[in-house]
Amino acid sequence: YQRNSGQSSCDSCPVGTFNDKEGATLETDCVKCPAGKYAENQGSSTCADCPAGEVSDVGASACTACSAGYYSPGGLAECLPCPVGPHGDATVTMASLSDCVPCELGTYASSAGSAACTACPVGTFSAALGAIECTKCPAGTEGKDPVAIRSSQQASCSDCPAGSYQDIEGEDSCKLCAAGTYQGSPAASECTPCPSGTSSASVGSTDVSACVACGEGLYAPTEGMSECLHCPQGTYQDQTGRDACTACPAGTYVDAFKAVTVTECTACPAGKFAVAGDPCQDCAAGSYQDEIGAEKCKACPAGTFLTQTGGQSAAACALCSVGTFAAVTAENLAAGIGNTVCEPCPAGTYADQE
Repeated sequence: YQRNSGQSSCDSCPVGTFNDKEGATLETDCVKCPAGKYAENQGSSTCADCPAGEVSDVGASACTACSAGYYSPGGLAECLPCPVGPHGDATVTMASLSDCVPCELGTYASSAGSAACTACPVGTFSAALGAIECTKCPAGTEGKDPVAIRSSQQASCSDCPAGSYQDIEGEDSCKLCAAGTYQGSPAASECTPCPSGTSSASVGSTDVSACVACGEGLYAPTEGMSECLHCPQGTYQDQTGRDACTACPAGTYVDAFKAVTVTECTACPAGKFAVAGDPCQDCAAGSYQDEIGAEKCKACPAGTFLTQTGGQSAAACALCSVGTFAAVTAENLAAGIGNTVCEPCPAGTYADQE
C-alpha cells in the first residue's frame, strides 16, 4: 500500500496480515490472517494454512503445535482432542485421529485429550487396549503389589487367604475375620459367625473349632459372639454351650450373676413371693404369705383387711370394725387379692360384730 503520492515504492503489510488487491492506499487495507492461517513475512498477498499438527489464532505470523493428546489435520483454529481411551503420541506429528494411540494393557485414559495413559492402581487391572477405566479386583480378593503391569485379574489380584475376607471390590488388602467369626476357605467375601452358645476372642480364625462352648453359668444368645455373657440375676445355667439361661423356679431367686446350679436359687422368705426368674417381692397390701418359697401370696380372709405390704401371717389381717365389712370373691381369693379397707354397711344392713 502507499498513502502518499510521488513515492518510489510501497509499504509492506505487517506479518500476520495480507493484501490481495493492487493499488491499496492505507495500512487498514492489510487484512489479518483468519484463524487456522498465518503470514510469517511482511508484504504477504495471501495467508498460508497452518500445517498438520499446528493451529493459529486470527492475525498469526506463525502457527502453534498442538499439545500432547490433541491433533489437527491443518488449517484449524483449535486442536482436536484424542477421545477417551487413546492418548497422544509425542513421537509423531499429530495430524489425525489415527495418530491417537490406544492405551496399553494395564493403563487407561478417562479424559479426552490425554497426553499419556495412567497405570491402573493397586486393586484394579485393565485387560483390553484403549481402556477408559480399570476393572476392580472382585470381592474375596486383594490387589497385588508390586506388579509391573496390571493387565489381568490373575496378574493383579490375589485370593484372600483362609481366616480373612474382603466384601468390597477393588481393595488393596484383605480383612482378618473378626472375633466371633471364622473362615476356612480362600477368596471369601464374608466370614462365618460362631454358632450361638459359643464364642471366640481370636481374630483371623480359620475353623469352627475356634468357637468355644460357653461354660456353666454363661451363655451366648446370638451367633458371632466374641465372648460369652454371665447369666443374669434370677437365672442359672448348669450346662455348657447354651444360648440362654434357666430362670430360677417360682418362689426362689438368686442375687448373684453367673449362677451354675438351681441350688443357688434361694427360697423367698415369709411375706414375699417371686414369679419364675423375678426377684422376691413383698406381698401387696390385703395379702400375706406365711410360707417360704411361694410364687404368690394369700388373700386376707373375708371380714379382714391389711393396709401394709409384706404380711407374714393371717394374724396380720385385722378384723373389720362393727358397722363395716370386707367381702372376698372366689376369683380374688384364688389370685391372692384381699382387702386393704373395710366398707361401711349399706343402708338397710348392719354388722354388730367384728
